[in-house]
Amino acid sequence: MLGRYVTRAVDAQVRWSKPLGDFNRRWLGALIRPIRPIQDFLNGTWLGHPVHAVVTDVPIGAMTVSIIADLIGQPLVADVTMMLGVLAMVVSAVTGAADYIDIVYLVGTNVNRHAWRGAGTKWVAIDLGGLPDIPQGGPTKVKAGINELAVIREGDRILALHAQCAHAGGPLAEGAIVGGDRLECPWHGSRYLLANGHVVRGPAMYDQPAYEVRRADGGGWEARRQPA
Repeated sequence: MLGRYVTRAVDAQVRWSKPLGDFNRRWLGALIRPIRPIQDFLNGTWLGHPVHAVVTDVPIGAMTVSIIADLIGQPLVADVTMMLGVLAMVVSAVTGAADYIDIVYLVGTNVNRHAWRGAGTKWVAIDLGGLPDIPQGGPTKVKAGINELAVIREGDRILALHAQCAHAGGPLAEGAIVGGDRLECPWHGSRYLLANGHVVRGPAMYDQPAYEVRRADGGGWEARRQPA
């Protein structure tokens, strides 16, 4: 029963917290987004892991050491760890703001949506969904078994990535080809190399599964995931 009252109390704050959150997201986005390399650095694209989640533990540890050092009569250690803790708080806030402008911390934020997706070794028939063939250009969404792919065709050369963006699940088949060799997510602008799915621009931190596509012996096309 107590849980229900707490839930109601939290939900009652939506009237003011949502407009405030949207306002903060807009001005933070206007400040951070134009400097894309900085945003990628703060998101953790270079690290392959969210930076915010890494640095949030530092203030806790530093402040704990500071308290213990003060209690046992080590003022220099206490002062140094206190300063480190404050600096880590600032870093945590800045990296958190960089994440916040693209996703308002919902379930699955910054979780690699393909972490448990098997690489597989078997070729799987591609379901074109009523299309007579894979059209030139793209991206076009097709299915290979249980997986949906975003495919780009250049003659008989087919490049394919999993259609669900590793960052926040955006539909890559609705994205745009940039520079001729990378696919941009329409939701948050993450970019992946078409040849191997390597992330080249955040806010994504994880590579995208890439697939090999070939003509099937009995006609049509088949695909299998490229080895990591």
